[in-house]
Amino acid sequence: MEAFQVPLESTVQTHLRDRLQESGIGAEVIAVGESGKGLNWQMSILPGLLDCYAPQLVISDYIAPLYVFRDGATRPKSSGGSVSAGPPSIQWESLLRTHPVTDALIWKNLSNSAGFVLVSLARILDARPAPTPSSPAPTASVSMISAVDRAADQYASLQRELGEKGARLLVALYPISSTVSERRSPGAPTPLSGRLEDRMEARLDSANVPYVDLTRSFSVADHDVTALFIPGDGHLTETGHRLVAESLVGAIRQEFPRNDPP
Repeated sequence: MEAFQVPLESTVQTHLRDRLQESGIGAEVIAVGESGKGLNWQMSILPGLLDCYAPQLVISDYIAPLYVFRDGATRPKSSGGSVSAGPPSIQWESLLRTHPVTDALIWKNLSNSAGFVLVSLARILDARPAPTPSSPAPTASVSMISAVDRAADQYASLQRELGEKGARLLVALYPISSTVSERRSPGAPTPLSGRLEDRMEARLDSANVPYVDLTRSFSVADHDVTALFIPGDGHLTETGHRLVAESLVGAIRQEFPRNDPP
């Protein structure tokens, strides 16, 4: 997806390093991630990263509407009961297989036109008929709540482990475009992803784990939502990356005073 990649100099990690250095903290920022993975994967690789880099501060991203499924939650079926939900990419792929146009695009042209294909597919899927007004709104099932609670417990445990190694933890609750849009609508009910974020906030508060809710930061930003997320893709734009970094720097300054820097 080269046409839609954000240049390295415009990414969160570069902005974060530069802003910290401007404030007098000689920081080196190392970004580690893999597409489609959740919190369980983050935790599985962290011991090796701690041994290798010995960081003073670990910032873990948590995306409530995605990680609850990536880390093994279940979602209710319309007929009752529940069904295990795999990573969103698997659900996305199952939709593609049932659409003749997208089927031809993804399987025949993906190798030589990945960026164009992904954006085109997203627009086709977005054009599918919307649910009827009588359709019930999605609710947070017990398993979704349990997944968030388990994640909060993991963070509390991680904070203790990092403290023993002389490091700190900051949890960044990452935004998605739909939740930001809905939070900007006065009087609108809190969306499912927002309710999951609220649950995580409450659990982190009770465990005294530092966090920053980037959805709230984006909800009050002086930018249209389309300027923050790549249309049809969902990833952050260059503006989105910069705003994330600025929010993280603000949280770092608040949680870790200058006389006790991370």
